[in-house]
Amino acid sequence: MHRRAFLSAVLALALVTVGCSSDDQLTSTWLGSGEALPETVEIHVFSRFEAELETLVDAYSLEHPEVTFEVEARQGTDLLDDLLDGPAPDIYIDVRTRTRQAEDDERVVRPPIPLGSDQLVLIVPAGNPAQVTSLEDFAAESALRLGRCEDDSMCGNAARDALDAADVDPTNMVLLPSQGRLFGAVTDGELDGALVLQTSLAGRDTASYSSVLLPGVVDQRTDIDAVQFGTKLAAQDFMRWLQTSAEAEQILTEAGYRTAFFGRF
Repeated sequence: MHRRAFLSAVLALALVTVGCSSDDQLTSTWLGSGEALPETVEIHVFSRFEAELETLVDAYSLEHPEVTFEVEARQGTDLLDDLLDGPAPDIYIDVRTRTRQAEDDERVVRPPIPLGSDQLVLIVPAGNPAQVTSLEDFAAESALRLGRCEDDSMCGNAARDALDAADVDPTNMVLLPSQGRLFGAVTDGELDGALVLQTSLAGRDTASYSSVLLPGVVDQRTDIDAVQFGTKLAAQDFMRWLQTSAEAEQILTEAGYRTAFFGRF
């Protein structure tokens, strides 16, 4: 079990005494309540989204330093099992295939909200020397070498589904344990292409590879949802901020997600 706490100080509420009544206070506002009570929000998140969540929490905390976040990041299947069999966090963030299994829980107070989508892409050596234009270029009779992640991972499952949908069974398929290893094999010329998730491109040197948007590949995506349990005002406001904040949208877009904000998905 991995737990990371994001702690922040309590925001002091200042009483305005000059020319104002005793009811006038300087407060941050949650949902128009005029309250800024210190609360702790517990979030359970699947481990691959932990870094993005930390950035989101840091940004939100600048506006709401009175809120403390406790984040537990685990593998998704373990996270869902613990949720269904035990106490619920204030917010649960996971891939849609698992949040749908949790949304009928009687403890849910708000339907899942979409945060973004991680899309599958094909990467090739810089300049695309093999001139790959479709997944069929890697079909059984082809000498081209295609890489993907091993099964039982987001990357591996998405790549397998894309190949199945295209009815392509590459002869020269290479399975590697991580997207980082796939990038290394592509940039070193060991592979003619590799199927990876869009978020894995963030921060990489684009001079060392090219990305190719292929029909059938771009249709494979992993959607990320957030589900609220319990009625804490701070949890409710953080959910609102995740769904409507331009800053939250920018954070996720820069991480490589196609965002669901403002109806754009």
